[in-house]
Amino acid sequence: GIVTVADDGIVLLGSLKDVTRQKLAESELIRERDLFSQGPVISTVMVPTSGWKVRYVSPNVTMILGYTPDEMKSENFRFTHLIHKDDVEKVMDLLKNHRKSNVNFYELSYRIRKKNGVYLWFYDFVKLERDTYGTVTEIRGYMFDQTQLKQAVKELEESEIKYRTVADYTYNWEYWTGTKGEFKYLSPSVERITGYKAEDFERNLKLLEMIVHPNDRDHWIMHKQEAHTSHPEEKQYDFEFRIITKSGKIKWMHHTCRQIYIDGEYLGVRASNRDVTAQKE
Repeated sequence: GIVTVADDGIVLLGSLKDVTRQKLAESELIRERDLFSQGPVISTVMVPTSGWKVRYVSPNVTMILGYTPDEMKSENFRFTHLIHKDDVEKVMDLLKNHRKSNVNFYELSYRIRKKNGVYLWFYDFVKLERDTYGTVTEIRGYMFDQTQLKQAVKELEESEIKYRTVADYTYNWEYWTGTKGEFKYLSPSVERITGYKAEDFERNLKLLEMIVHPNDRDHWIMHKQEAHTSHPEEKQYDFEFRIITKSGKIKWMHHTCRQIYIDGEYLGVRASNRDVTAQKE
């Protein structure tokens, strides 16, 4: 018969052409298993029946989850029993929807129980294998432990809450301007003091200068130029000026600001405006 050579160098006789696709698919799966078996990604092949019987799992599962491949491939073992009870419905619904559609790839995050009972967060990239009739025959999964990433995100969110609690609920008008004079942050108290919302200042970078009292504007402009000129070391500035609020009322502000440097990089100016009108009067 005619001799052909597949992409991976396998020589195929004409009489074997009808099984070429199957052989190549098996060869591809072997290469995938070799790639992931020693790394942080668990490769799985499961049967799309109730409970997801495990047909194959990469050897590194023992290092990551504590189960041996033989344990997971045993007759009574079902992968769905490892999924956290709060995530099972989400996982099953997603598979159900994709089995009905023509989409063979999807991804999701969910928790899986280790052998010692501890749950880990996994990012799972799923590939559905179908036969010529479109029926799903296998569920291939490529699972990456993202527990540390989830923890880092949680800590970042908690840090953000602490930051917002301190910054947003301060009585003074706090703000941070970047190296180009743009507002990086304005505390909500700016509206109570000036009548303008933080968004108004972010949209119009000249608004702060515009509400400074005309008799204090030159002083303010000179201060702004000096404060936004970077120096080798942080410098702090203090002075008082008047503003005209949105309602037309004149208020005295005690202004304190300092330049921000992190690891030697200039990041702009951090400022605080305190309403001292009552003291002035």
